Amino acid sequence: MEKYERVFNVIGWVGFLLIVPVGFYIFDHQPAVQFMQTKIGFLGNPSFLTIAAFVLLFLRIIFGGGHIIMPLILSFIAAFFLFFSVVEVGFMHWFRSFSGKVFFLKNLHLNFIVGTAVLLIGVSLSYLRGLKSWIQLVLLIVVPIVFLSASNLFGLFEFPNPIRLSVQEGVEGFKSWIKGEYRDDPVVEQYLEEVADSRDLTLKEKEAIIRKLQGKIDKLETDLNRLEEIKKENEQFREELERQKRDLDEFDWSYISDPLVMRDEYYSSADRTIAVGFAGDCDDFAILMASCIEAIGGVTRIMEGDCGDIGHAWCEVMIGGEPEWEAALSIIRRFYHSRFKNIEGWIDAEGYHWLSLDWRLGEYSCSDESPQIAYLSQSR
Repeated sequence: MEKYERVFNVIGWVGFLLIVPVGFYIFDHQPAVQFMQTKIGFLGNPSFLTIAAFVLLFLRIIFGGGHIIMPLILSFIAAFFLFFSVVEVGFMHWFRSFSGKVFFLKNLHLNFIVGTAVLLIGVSLSYLRGLKSWIQLVLLIVVPIVFLSASNLFGLFEFPNPIRLSVQEGVEGFKSWIKGEYRDDPVVEQYLEEVADSRDLTLKEKEAIIRKLQGKIDKLETDLNRLEEIKKENEQFREELERQKRDLDEFDWSYISDPLVMRDEYYSSADRTIAVGFAGDCDDFAILMASCIEAIGGVTRIMEGDCGDIGHAWCEVMIGGEPEWEAALSIIRRFYHSRFKNIEGWIDAEGYHWLSLDWRLGEYSCSDESPQIAYLSQSR
């Protein structure tokens, strides 16, 4: 045996030893798995280790010495397909997907064990010169298939932990694409495991799915941040509304007619009406109501009509179309705790509903059927 042949024989055994750490992943030996993932990185990846092992074994077959080659070739081929039914690598995805449909290849733990045993038997048989070819074929191909078929058919060997090996990085590799605070979430982890275990997806498809998941998480974070902002705004609005409600609860209108000595109608501005303690006649009240509504962005108008022998003025606020009107009625009745509260309004030529803000909300003091618009907001 030449010196270089001895070197390649050693290289072959190194390749065989690389299969051992793959077994840690297969049988979920967490201390070893964690060490390889955190300390060794890519070199500790099961896909890389499996490929490296078979490359070294192939070199041993080609350049090694002191053996007959057929058992090595047969064991190499059998073990190659058994291993790559377990450890997924991009160029063998087609076979891993196919093997999921073959009944005697469904027990992945057993595939790994039989593949390892076939390699050892192949090496041992390679030193037995004169061994007939059909015996080699039976021992290295037929017997493993029969054993796997019987084991899967009768459930002879059951393993508690399902295998979860990724395309390149494993589940832990996929986790590296997910933000830290979500990596250990049980729902996210289960989803990653299902994607990693799939035999119907290619590596690129799995990577695209994980990236899409992170995109959804990013959008969810944005939505949650916006929701928090809206929540704070609502809390501030509620506090301000409570403060203003207290002010409204103290609102007490005093009706005062215009002085009799005045020949023309006197219109008091809103600030003056407030300054004198909420006092004035109907048009002063209408002006105040319109000013308050417009101050918060509403659209108002002041109407004038006849109530028998005297005139009357009142404010109306524009609600909008039919959907807005129905929504407003629901809110008002809920506020007054009355499903049957009478609420009157007016529909203009454009189909907009106007709500009466007369002395009583939603009610008209006059039955005048042809009131006139005395004032209309400039912005509609």
